[in-house]
Amino acid sequence: NHTVTQMLRSCISPNQKDWVLRLPAIEFAINIVTSESTGYSPFFTNYGRLPWPMIWNNPGPSEYPGVRVYAQKLKHTIMSAHDLMIAA
Repeated sequence: NHTVTQMLRSCISPNQKDWVLRLPAIEFAINIVTSESTGYSPFFTNYGRLPWPMIWNNPGPSEYPGVRVYAQKLKHTIMSAHDLMIAA
């Protein structure tokens, strides 16, 4: 699929060793985009609702800074994948 390939290209690191870590976020981004032909996203079609948004403007301090870093990286990956799907 051209869209998945394009999303992987833009989200993975130059050494291409982290693509497996990026797949869940890319799959999530694909599943929340509304289809032009049906008017529904795959997530909505399967579950009857959309997931809670994963966008945090300011997460604030945390006891677990590694979790915050991971969440911010995941957020960036999802937003990049979403933008690529809109542009495709």
